[in-house]
Amino acid sequence: MPSFVSCQSLNPIQNSDKNELHQIGSGFWNVRGRFKILAKLVDIETHMSFIQLHNGKFLVIDTIELNDKLRQEINHLTDNGDKIEAVIGTHPFHTLSFPAFYESYPNAVYYGTPRHLRRLTHIPWIGNLHDCDVRKKWEPDVELRIPAASATLHVDDTIIYTDKPNFLLKLFGYKDGTMAFHPSIKNVGLHPTSDAPYLFRDWMRNMLNDWPFENICCAHMGVKKGGAHRDVFTLLVKAEFLFAKLSKRNRKQNPEGELATSNHHTMNILEDECG
Repeated sequence: MPSFVSCQSLNPIQNSDKNELHQIGSGFWNVRGRFKILAKLVDIETHMSFIQLHNGKFLVIDTIELNDKLRQEINHLTDNGDKIEAVIGTHPFHTLSFPAFYESYPNAVYYGTPRHLRRLTHIPWIGNLHDCDVRKKWEPDVELRIPAASATLHVDDTIIYTDKPNFLLKLFGYKDGTMAFHPSIKNVGLHPTSDAPYLFRDWMRNMLNDWPFENICCAHMGVKKGGAHRDVFTLLVKAEFLFAKLSKRNRKQNPEGELATSNHHTMNILEDECG
């Protein structure tokens, strides 16, 4: 489940600025981290964000690997963690950095998806993001879709963006300024039913209609400053053939259209971790 947060445009984040706090907008900071795939040759990046609430405290959205410099920056921003109101895991397969973050900030309260709660049992999770009351805890400052006034989306694995892909990524077809749906859309990213691709498409259409964002902070692989709404709209239009193809495949593989959510094969395995 992606989360969406408020900010106004400031200075762009450069590709080399990893593990550093960058203020994207008023009350919003983003940190780019490394996440390597393909025998650790290709860095598709991951990220975390800090949102300052009206009470002066901070929500931490997702986590990345900490180094000493980043930990010092976080401590300076949050008064050694005392001003962290909550740490929120918004994507069920972004789990790898939570144990170390919890060791550094054990006094914060933690909220996650059901998969976080099942896998990381040593963290004393306070709540589950599938609970609507939990998702509304920080309104009107922050909604776990979008706040009242926003120009930026914080997105995990729904959409990826790369400004200047490296040589290896170019071999896989990525061009400068590529925006694409996360590759998992073709397998484990959507439920394996014939209507799932179209439900996702309609959800995206509603999001684009409701939310006039300009910037997007993607976990993989970067930040798009300006024009993001237009690019996501174009991406969605061009994906219509893909949705039809996925729907046809799912109908063939799962003709009954049944989905045992609690036993879904992606729910509780290590191999699908992506952040």
